[in-house]
Amino acid sequence: MTGRSSLGERERVVRRLQAARVDDRISHDTFVRRLDLAFTARSQDELDWLLADLSQPTWATRAVGAVSRWTAQLGSAWRDPRTPRLLLPLRGERMTLGRSRRCDCVLGDTTVSRLHATLRNVDGAWWLRDEGSTNGTWINGRRVAGTVEVQPGDELLLGRAHIVLA
Repeated sequence: MTGRSSLGERERVVRRLQAARVDDRISHDTFVRRLDLAFTARSQDELDWLLADLSQPTWATRAVGAVSRWTAQLGSAWRDPRTPRLLLPLRGERMTLGRSRRCDCVLGDTTVSRLHATLRNVDGAWWLRDEGSTNGTWINGRRVAGTVEVQPGDELLLGRAHIVLA
């Protein structure tokens, strides 16, 4: 066991724990537990133990993280302007979406069912219902089961057809 830890050493550990939390290398609960332990540690060994599984990011891991963030931003920038917008009408109670020409919003994608989904306006709120489609309906990455409320800005996926509600 090494000697008693100084306030400066504790602060160094806290900064490393904060950085690990920001980088999602530890959970919030783990961060809080280790923070408590850092302030009650009696020795440098105890402080070192709190950081034992948190290696300092190397230039390579920082570079990989930066490239990963950049590719996500590039993908978003590439996809967003090309994603069709579906304007929700101010008036009207119902809008059908599907491949059939009888639908209010006709989608030419073969993964879209003839009558894929229905949007309904109830008291100023829009509700989406999957009409038993083959390939499913998704809102913001979650599959629609039953009827869900939607709002402008929500991402709608019908089969492989991607639409943003506006």
